[in-house]
Amino acid sequence: MPGSGGLPGESVAAVLARSKVVLGVAVIERSGIAWSAGRPPDRLFQAGSISKPVTAIAALELAARGQVDLDGDVNQWLTSWRLPGSSQVSLRQLLGHTAGTGVPFFPGYPQGGSVPTLGQVLDGTPPSVTPAVRAEPGPFRYSGGGYAVVQQLIADVTGQPFADAVRTLVLEPLGMSRSTFEQPLPVPLRSAAARDDWHRGPLPFRLLRAISDECGWSGFRQPALLRFNGLPGVRGIACARRR
Repeated sequence: MPGSGGLPGESVAAVLARSKVVLGVAVIERSGIAWSAGRPPDRLFQAGSISKPVTAIAALELAARGQVDLDGDVNQWLTSWRLPGSSQVSLRQLLGHTAGTGVPFFPGYPQGGSVPTLGQVLDGTPPSVTPAVRAEPGPFRYSGGGYAVVQQLIADVTGQPFADAVRTLVLEPLGMSRSTFEQPLPVPLRSAAARDDWHRGPLPFRLLRAISDECGWSGFRQPALLRFNGLPGVRGIACARRR
């Protein structure tokens, strides 16, 4: 990797060889992975906002099945919670960050502490640490809060927990057996989490209720390459958030 400002660069091999560092690198060429390397190769990464396209694909699959309308008022399909306000907000606006729902980022909650329900997150009530998700449709405004609404909609429409619904709609059909939205990470997968001291105690990753926005987990070398509108997606490149 070339250095910036004329400084000597460090090779990918050298970065991957550092002790106590878990990294993954992939080169995408012609809609496919031309080369990839990870240390170790089968680690699971907390995917951060890369979770959003997977959530969008699940919502689009429901639309393709006729279970939701991209341009209808989302309150038609929200049954356990409703988006307040007089303005109609569509699923298309939520997916495209034009619903004005705010809350760009969810910081998560330490394990062992109080973790809000998704409804508390959406309404901004304790122990949620983020403001209420409310809509003012308009220009593009990056919004994790909007994807939390999509999460609730997918759960309500399918009658399943969000993680189960996305597994059925997206992950299993694509053969992505080492990807999940479950929070906390299931016990059988914890030893594969991207950290070097997993055996010393509880995982240091924070928990989120708005998992559609930040908290998918994915293996670095998944067998399926996600495609969205004909464009190559992501196959497990991820970022982890620690305490």
